[in-house]
Amino acid sequence: MRRLDKRFKKLDLDESGELSVEEFMSLPELKDNPLLQRVIDLFDQDGNGEVDFREFLEGVMQFSDL
Repeated sequence: MRRLDKRFKKLDLDESGELSVEEFMSLPELKDNPLLQRVIDLFDQDGNGEVDFREFLEGVMQFSDL
């Protein structure tokens, strides 16, 4: 949980507590991915265009085998 919090805060460049599309694009794995918007939509559960920490955790869990 601490590692995910640390990663989230590192991605949150403007320290708003939410990740924008631009901040997601700072991930080299997603920057040139044509499915970037789909990934963000998967994480952005409330559809406000930003991903908060709770949404981030739930999104990461969808890619986890826990």
